[in-house]
Amino acid sequence: MACSVPSSRLQVTLRAPNETDAARFVAWFADLEVTRYLAERFPVSLQQEEEFFRRTGESKSEVWWVIEAEGKAIGASGIHRIDWINAHATTGTASVSGQALTAGYSAPSAGPPPWNLYVVRPIGSG
Repeated sequence: MACSVPSSRLQVTLRAPNETDAARFVAWFADLEVTRYLAERFPVSLQQEEEFFRRTGESKSEVWWVIEAEGKAIGASGIHRIDWINAHATTGTASVSGQALTAGYSAPSAGPPPWNLYVVRPIGSG
């Protein structure tokens, strides 16, 4: 399922991960400019990333998409720890491509870090 989110002049697409994405994310996570903004400091292996994709794809409490702009993956967005009964979840969106920042697809808050993470409070929390 793909979903386009238009802005005033830019458009991104959310899509399910495919077989080429695991290697792309491994390369991103091997970049110190990316991991310096993450709690996880060590690069992940291709096998670990493929396992994450598999686990997330089978999960009943998570959904996860790759963000594309102009046909290229620039990040990911997900809904995690979904509590369907109580309507609670945590969302996160990460753009790891420096090109995404300079093209205006994501907005840095304090300087231009290559990884922007936005966490939104749980649904129904006020």
